[in-house]
Amino acid sequence: MTSKEFIIVGGVSGCGKSTVGQALAEKLKVEFIDGDKFHPKENIAKMSSGIPLNDDDRHGWLENLSTFAKDGQSKVVACSALKRSYRRILASKSSNYRIVKRQGHFMKAKMLKSQLETLELPSEDENGFTFAIDGDKPVDDVINDIISHLEK
Repeated sequence: MTSKEFIIVGGVSGCGKSTVGQALAEKLKVEFIDGDKFHPKENIAKMSSGIPLNDDDRHGWLENLSTFAKDGQSKVVACSALKRSYRRILASKSSNYRIVKRQGHFMKAKMLKSQLETLELPSEDENGFTFAIDGDKPVDDVINDIISHLEK
């Protein structure tokens, strides 16, 4: 990684973004950022009430996260990045059981359906900064796959 690169570990809530992101950051010896910490209070209140976010809700959050993530230091960011347009914002400046079992998080399990409906899988022409991983593999194998992809 160069000093200006950052890696986004994306996906719907509960898919393992934070687990993979933290492990990858440790392996690369860079900072890990949980994108959820950049949600404004209004977004947290909305999700805490069981109301899914819309594009307008996410725009400011993604802008703030992008600015912070691209501060010139290498880092790994866990962020849903559900749509291509969201991934563009992040790049512009340079499973239900697991959710239910997670305590104290503002993202409600019943909102997973909304995220899955919003999710746009990365397409071939996004390969410059996006690639898919096999979420069924053990975390160590996923990390090794990511490292291999980064070394290409």
